[in-house]
Amino acid sequence: MMPAPIKPEVRAAILAHRTHGLSHRKILEQLFLSGMAASKGTVANVIRDFKWEQQGNVKSPKRLGNQCLPSVRLRTTIEKVRNLVGRPDPWTLTAISKKLGLSLTTVWRIIHKDLHGVLRHKTKTHALSDKMVEQRLQKGPRLLKHLQGRKLTNIVSIDEAWCYMSHVNGRRRVFYQFRGQQSLRSFLKYWRKKKPRGVMFVAGISWRGTTAFRFVPQHAKVNADFYINKVLRPIFRKDIPRLFGRARNMAVLHHDSAPAHKAKKTVQWLKLHGYKFIPESDWPANSPDLSPMDFSVNGIFKRRLWSRRARNLTGLMAAMRQEWKKIDLALCRRTMLGWEPRVKKMLENKGYQFQHLKSLSKSI
Repeated sequence: MMPAPIKPEVRAAILAHRTHGLSHRKILEQLFLSGMAASKGTVANVIRDFKWEQQGNVKSPKRLGNQCLPSVRLRTTIEKVRNLVGRPDPWTLTAISKKLGLSLTTVWRIIHKDLHGVLRHKTKTHALSDKMVEQRLQKGPRLLKHLQGRKLTNIVSIDEAWCYMSHVNGRRRVFYQFRGQQSLRSFLKYWRKKKPRGVMFVAGISWRGTTAFRFVPQHAKVNADFYINKVLRPIFRKDIPRLFGRARNMAVLHHDSAPAHKAKKTVQWLKLHGYKFIPESDWPANSPDLSPMDFSVNGIFKRRLWSRRARNLTGLMAAMRQEWKKIDLALCRRTMLGWEPRVKKMLENKGYQFQHLKSLSKSI
């Protein structure tokens, strides 16, 4: 919209008050007393233009844009843009602008005004083949039988995972720049090592709390023998009696389909000692979105490590032990309660990933 023109009587009054040496604020006060409406910007513009005229300068007329030209946002153009953005990997605005010979503003208006498009970020998920999807559909109902009712309170879910030096000493990607001050060069950049040093750990959760936190020795080969002697024996002899007490025989082990977990020797050892566990036939492989340690606790645990400081692996291991002790009973129970609904959501989505559906429903 064009600004309203300044009335001649207002302009004359401003210049008259200026000849008496009044400031802009005083001029505004006098105009108000005289019943004339004006802003501080109007006063400044009138005085500025008057000075220009006294110096012999002529104010050039305001250049208007192209008026009443035919719109380029035609139906055919809109359909072309729709085809370029309505795909899994949409074209960028710059690429569309170059291909169709349109301005970036026109492309933006077509997407947002004509097509009512909203830019969304994709949700990171794990890869699934058609065979894996079919397997998840077959095993999902059997897994649900282990999670329904009071059965859920007897499950101990364990997993191995890696922690690296990049999980501590967190550096933010932003900094503040202050006027008149030179920022340090260390403020201007951040980095992550390509192959940071790290350690593997084994831990688990249940309705009754967490298991002990155990480290896997460097260069150890995690095969069936190692898994039985260094993981399963301590859990069934120490952790489960501590968590379950006299009800230790009710405990049910859950682990994923890692080679050492589903090895024939491991399964035979569990059966020989009479330990209960969720068999491979009831657990869908390649399903971190259905494993409590993967979809909840490990992520929270590593985010908490971000603010910790460690110079070497010894410091990293100490920080990991301390943060694991902070995993409380409330978090364990919230995680376990979310397990069954996630399996149902997977089955509703025909075996495919479902995390992106949750984020999409929140944005609609």
